[in-house]
Amino acid sequence: MGTKRHLSVLMATIAVVGLGCNGTPTAPSTEGEDSIGGRKSGTRTAGSPTAKGSPSKVVKPSTKPSGGAGTGTGTGSGASPSPGSSSSPTGSVDPNLSPAPTGSVDPNASVDPNASVLPTTSTAPSGDPSTAPSVSVAPSIGPTQIGGRVLNFDDTPAVDVEVKAFVTGGIAAAAATVKTDAEGRFTLNVNAGATLNVEAVEDTGSIINRAVQIDVPAGSSTVELKLSRTGGVTGKVTATKAQPAGTLENVDVFVDGTAYATKTDATGFYTLEGLPPGTYELIARKAGLPDARIAGITVAGNETALAGDLIFSITAAQILQLNPAYAGPAADVFITGEDLGESGDTLTVKFGAIAAGSVERVNATLIKATVPIGAVNGDIVVTVNGKATNGLPFRVIKSIAITPRLTTLKIGQTYPFDAVLVDTADQTIAGAVTVFSATNTSLERSVAGTITPSLAGEFDIFALSGNLKDTLHVTVTP
Repeated sequence: MGTKRHLSVLMATIAVVGLGCNGTPTAPSTEGEDSIGGRKSGTRTAGSPTAKGSPSKVVKPSTKPSGGAGTGTGTGSGASPSPGSSSSPTGSVDPNLSPAPTGSVDPNASVDPNASVLPTTSTAPSGDPSTAPSVSVAPSIGPTQIGGRVLNFDDTPAVDVEVKAFVTGGIAAAAATVKTDAEGRFTLNVNAGATLNVEAVEDTGSIINRAVQIDVPAGSSTVELKLSRTGGVTGKVTATKAQPAGTLENVDVFVDGTAYATKTDATGFYTLEGLPPGTYELIARKAGLPDARIAGITVAGNETALAGDLIFSITAAQILQLNPAYAGPAADVFITGEDLGESGDTLTVKFGAIAAGSVERVNATLIKATVPIGAVNGDIVVTVNGKATNGLPFRVIKSIAITPRLTTLKIGQTYPFDAVLVDTADQTIAGAVTVFSATNTSLERSVAGTITPSLAGEFDIFALSGNLKDTLHVTVTP
């Protein structure tokens, strides 16, 4: 009987140690006594397995008053445990034992199926910040900016690459220039409401790689430029009507709103190089002619595309020739051209910015106009019924002088005479020919530019152009 009782007590003791009053395994304090003989016992951390062969211990209830500010990991209620319950003193830890891993459970402990189970929260371990992957964040772009990124051939960020913005409207210079950062990003400052072309340029010293995006509105933040090898395009500029020699030479051929430009040769051919891969519209432009355009030109890297002809569509009136191409104020100039109008058509002629002193239509291909007073070097342009022709350059003479300044001539001898003409830009007109006259027909100048006197006396020789005149007084002796 005594043995059975002792066994019952022992089993009850083990049950109490295995489970607290709420069915949760508890840990003894360093100074706790066992429930039987009051012996001092060792300490283990709550939830750690009981050492094999060691009796489980019961911790004596804390005697701290209710409401104490404990420093441990308890519930924080401050309430004293109810009589008969077991718990560790707040913050009590045995410094001689290593704590069990968080979340470990004694596999030998009994679990109350009615006990509450707290949810487990899994948190990823914090790593070394220096090894964390970088996150690329695009900067905020305002209405007066354009932002984006430049990539290399392999889609990696292109660092320290020049990015330019060009305003459309002809062959353009860069309106803004920046360089990409360590992530290949860029921000260009531009005018609000503008539409620009954006180009990236990587100059390796031996090769220039480029990328371009056409018609980018201000405020765009997602411009992506991928660098590539460049290509080119070749072709010819022509016209719908026959043109005077040199008309199709030095014509500008370009991509609007970029620096991609070249000029034609004497036969109208051109080659434009350094274009990033893409599809382009080319423009041919020369003063006095309507623009010629051709679209859909596809360029690939390291290749030269062959474009169709850029054709000047000349359907309006045009000027073909001026005679003479230089003269003084009030001189008459004959303008030869095509479709210069008929009787009753409105007709104007301008020498630069100044209207001709007088205009006479001889027929549909010939006009006579007078050089206006105050005119300077510039283009002559004819306007027929509001439509302007091309312009041809004209030089206005501001001074004239006979040379040489001989004052004595002999009958029968031949003397060369010429005139030095200076235009409004103070440039001498080389090889100029002007009108000579004299007070005696014996002193008339020949086509070869010489005078052979045949009559003795006092005479004047004149060089004329418009209202300009130089006089040389000579004496002719036998």
